[in-house]
Amino acid sequence: ILADAYASFAPNVVIIFGGVADIADRRLVDGGPIVQVGDPEYDARISQTIDGLVREALDHSAIPIVLTMPVINPIYDPGNAMAPPPYDEAEPDRVDQFDALLRSTVAGVPGARLIDLRSWMETQPGGSFDASLRSDGVHLNRNGALLAAKWLLPQIREMLNATAQPR
Repeated sequence: ILADAYASFAPNVVIIFGGVADIADRRLVDGGPIVQVGDPEYDARISQTIDGLVREALDHSAIPIVLTMPVINPIYDPGNAMAPPPYDEAEPDRVDQFDALLRSTVAGVPGARLIDLRSWMETQPGGSFDASLRSDGVHLNRNGALLAAKWLLPQIREMLNATAQPR
C-alpha cells in the first residue's frame, strides 16, 4: 500500500508518528502473552517497524522525519466506545520508553531525522494537555494542528534546504 502512495505522490518528506496503539498492551502473536513497550520482544518489533518505515522513505528519495510522541491523558467519553479510566497508555513511562526507541532507531539510520514534538507540546502555555490544543487529551484538534504545523513546517523546510545543499 505504501509503495502505491509513494508512486502516486512522490513525496520529498515523509512524517512518521506513533500513536496510542503503539504504547498499548497487545499480543504480538495469537495466544501469546500480553506485552507492552519496555518488553524486549515488543521493543524489537517497534524498532524494526520504525526502521522499515524510515528506510522505505529513503528508498523512495524522501526524507523520513520521525516525531516524538507527546504524553497522553485520554478524556473519558463513553460515546467513543471507551472503557472508563484509568488508562495504562496515560503512564508517562510508556511514552518515555517509546520515544527512546524512536531516538535510537533514527540515530541508526543515516538520512533519517527526528523532531521533538513532545518537547514543543510541553512548552505551550497550557502544557501538553492544553485543552485548546488537544480537547480529548490525545489528538491535536484544529487549533492544535495549526499551531503545530506553524512550528513544524519551518523545521522541515530547513531540513529540505540542508539536504539540497552540495556537500
